[in-house]
Amino acid sequence: MRHFEWLSERIVALGGRPTLEREEILKEGAMPRLIAHDLEGEEQAIARYRLHQKLIGEEELVRLLERIISDEEAHREALSEILHELETSTESGASEKEAESAEVNSSLSEELARLNRGVRHEYTVILDYLYHAFTAAGCEEKEELLKVAVDEMKHLGWLAEKVEELGGRPEIDTEGEIPRTGLEEMLRRSLVTEERVIAEYAEDSRVLPEPSLRQMLERIRGHEVYHQYLLARLLAELAERRGPAWTVGSLLGEPQEQKR
Repeated sequence: MRHFEWLSERIVALGGRPTLEREEILKEGAMPRLIAHDLEGEEQAIARYRLHQKLIGEEELVRLLERIISDEEAHREALSEILHELETSTESGASEKEAESAEVNSSLSEELARLNRGVRHEYTVILDYLYHAFTAAGCEEKEELLKVAVDEMKHLGWLAEKVEELGGRPEIDTEGEIPRTGLEEMLRRSLVTEERVIAEYAEDSRVLPEPSLRQMLERIRGHEVYHQYLLARLLAELAERRGPAWTVGSLLGEPQEQKR
């Protein structure tokens, strides 16, 4: 995440816009294969950054890339150790576990579908908030959007872990293309999205059977209500600088006192 932020800030400083496109994510297969794929990705990243260092003459950026490379090398070593442990451990009973997982998926299809809807939402808004935080002109806007993004990362982790716990696979995909808009338009769009997901999480917490699952969803819903307030406040402050007397309450559709 730090690398994402540092590189995005440099791109913006140079007059560009950071991309939200991603490389292909390997989602299927045994854990050793998945970790080996991640390890290969680290190797490619290190080689790519080394090449960029040779192509870029600016000392500050070369040093930044060296800092990032040092982290990637540490990640490479950590993944190598994990892969070695996985390859030397026994894999007995794997086929039985896969069969059990398939049975669980069938019996809990509704729960998994609802949870994965949340996973897709959280992944989408994380990228949306981070993109606009990295491209925001004001420090306050950046700080607030980063705080909200961190909360959404927690939600993504909770939901994805619950999906795995129930025998499914988290659907780490966006709900659609993320618009690269101005900050105000993004905030207005996000307020509409927050209204929708607050209702969805409220419904999910009512209909899903497991108490701990309902409690988790209700906690996430509470966070989203607060995010809605924060985003409305940011939008009101941006609008106030331009003249119109917007308030947080008016943006959330609450009745306003008559002005005298």
